[in-house]
Amino acid sequence: CQNGVVNSDGTIFAYDSIATNLTTMNPSTARNAVYRVDLNAIGEEVVYLVSRSNGYTDVAPNSGGNMNSQNPSISDDGNYVAFDSYAENVPESVSASDIDTNNELDVFVYNFSTARGQDEKVVSCNKTASRAYPPNVAFKEITGNAPSRNATISGDGAYVVFESLADNLDGFSAVTGANYQIYRIENPHKTITFAHLISRPCTLLQEGNGASTNAHCDRTGNRIVFQSTATNLLNSVQVSTGAATQIFLVDAATCERVLVSIAYDAASYFQGCNGNSSDPFISGDGRYVAFSSLATNLVDPAIDADLNGVADIYVRDLESRQTTRLSKYYDGTEAGAASTLPALDYGAEMLIFQSTDTFNSVLDTNFAMDIFKRQIR
Repeated sequence: CQNGVVNSDGTIFAYDSIATNLTTMNPSTARNAVYRVDLNAIGEEVVYLVSRSNGYTDVAPNSGGNMNSQNPSISDDGNYVAFDSYAENVPESVSASDIDTNNELDVFVYNFSTARGQDEKVVSCNKTASRAYPPNVAFKEITGNAPSRNATISGDGAYVVFESLADNLDGFSAVTGANYQIYRIENPHKTITFAHLISRPCTLLQEGNGASTNAHCDRTGNRIVFQSTATNLLNSVQVSTGAATQIFLVDAATCERVLVSIAYDAASYFQGCNGNSSDPFISGDGRYVAFSSLATNLVDPAIDADLNGVADIYVRDLESRQTTRLSKYYDGTEAGAASTLPALDYGAEMLIFQSTDTFNSVLDTNFAMDIFKRQIR
């Protein structure tokens, strides 16, 4: 079992596993599948197979998807689970033309807020009819023509963000499919949905000129952070990246674009740090961004000299525009090993991350990767 995620009150969580004995709705073979666990449920409803068959294709309903599914993301109330899957038999289908046949990794959302039934919907898709009006046009879902992956659903369940190589998801922007791009789409269980390209200049209908990946969003789904090698995301201003991967924020509601991994001594807000940055995570309130970086110029060396030569965890306050390194010993000593994959609570009062350093913990004697928690304030 791996890739576990939990809802806001800690009673519902999801994960993926190759196990075949977790529920009566088991995959017939040892394929990776997505499961949801509800600690408030009773009996068989406690553990539920999410990536299951729609029953239209060659396997019975409630059996597993016919290919691997992984990387779940869960809404705050636990009612929606987004995940990636190669399976062709998991989306809700009413006819052969609706079945996922693109043979690519796609993004799906399962709805637990209704009665049990075939209730998965594909997210990484487009609509034909040129999204025409009037609204009663019979739209047809067209799945992406290249892989889509790493889905994150917003805390309120309204939006899903993901990365994709497909060039047919957003008909309003010029996308070539040369690099992974970030998309946001409304939850298909709530409304007619359209994918919108996020990793682009706000004022131009074009894609970012580099790969954009690992997106994460705040609770509303409006503030989205991701890592990118693109230099054209801040509209007409060229970002100085030094060939390093940078962290960006896009506010889908206001069209604001922000370089998060900005050098501490930058002459402008368009000068990135001098090392690769990755693993962005934005707090639920949308104010703080945590990320991992190899850069040495994110903070003032007179205050915190970064000399350890490994990836550290930083948190950027988007309101005060201050960046702080937090993967240090409590006495201020630098870590001797890399720290990665940070996560924040809703108001960024608590940080967790993984590292092979011990941080002077007397309990850490395994010389392996462990999870650490740090109180921020």
